[in-house]
Amino acid sequence: MICFAWSGFPQYAARCVRALVENVQERVVVVATRPHVPIKGMDQLAGCPVAWVEHSDARKLPLIIGGIPRVLIVSGWGFPIFNRYRDEVKDNGGAVIAMVDNNFRFSIREVLKAIRFRLFLKAKYDGYLVAGRSGTRLLEFYGVPKERIKTGLYAADETLFTGDIVLSRREKKMLFVGQIIARKNIVAFATAFIRANKSRGWKLEICGCGSLEDSLPKDESIFIHDFVQPEKLAAIYQSARIFALPSLEEHWGVVVHEAALSGCVLLLSDRVGAADDFLGQCNGYKFNPDSMDDMVEKIGECMRMTDAELLEAQRESLALSRNASKALFVNSLKELIP
Repeated sequence: MICFAWSGFPQYAARCVRALVENVQERVVVVATRPHVPIKGMDQLAGCPVAWVEHSDARKLPLIIGGIPRVLIVSGWGFPIFNRYRDEVKDNGGAVIAMVDNNFRFSIREVLKAIRFRLFLKAKYDGYLVAGRSGTRLLEFYGVPKERIKTGLYAADETLFTGDIVLSRREKKMLFVGQIIARKNIVAFATAFIRANKSRGWKLEICGCGSLEDSLPKDESIFIHDFVQPEKLAAIYQSARIFALPSLEEHWGVVVHEAALSGCVLLLSDRVGAADDFLGQCNGYKFNPDSMDDMVEKIGECMRMTDAELLEAQRESLALSRNASKALFVNSLKELIP
């Protein structure tokens, strides 16, 4: 039996798990805490049993799924409940693979975390599934041999998000998808958008909800939607020229893969881990999310792109979108699973 222990089990993860279920002969189960957003039909999407738990659940893993799995694939090492599952599996001779979505940014704090990892955590895991290139660099910095690290942890569904509509034929629209919270920096970015837009006739569409919604600037160019189910979100991506993610911290960002699959120009803060995988030479810009002037400048650069530049950007986004996929998720796990 293969068991996923996934914190905040999101819909894209359910789609990836289903791809694995369809490619292995072994029983697959999921133990998960619920996501913060109201996704529907998760159990059906995963294609296998999903046992929902709270972080305070004190039951042992066999009581939840009916036995000790041969392999546990677990969300990092930051959740005590999942660390208990990890230890139960290791004590019974099973293998444990850690899913790690953190990106690499050198700091003294990161050095201390690397020392702690080498001393106390490294021996507890048999392999590591990371989101992208930045995650690989992080674990190599932590002392993990490269052959024990595979990319492909996160992926949007390429059958759902597509980029057939030419960018120059789309609306003059910039899109943000995510929570309206401080970490996402969307309030400051919306202010920068208004400054850059002036009389250019662009609009900023914000899909999400959160505690700072009332703090967003009021302007006729800004449109706000509550949380949108992924099946409906795909059409919104396909109507936008530019996708923006101005986060102050973003371990990876599946929404960036969704935007790349949709052929969008990418406008990303320099804290976004997925930029290493999807931002190339001509399909967008990075900016400093702490600098209002830098945000205004890079927004303006995107707005001024010619039809020819938009065409090249779209081609590059679609090409780089292949750096993540459900197939990569499956193949990487099959290589890690003993």
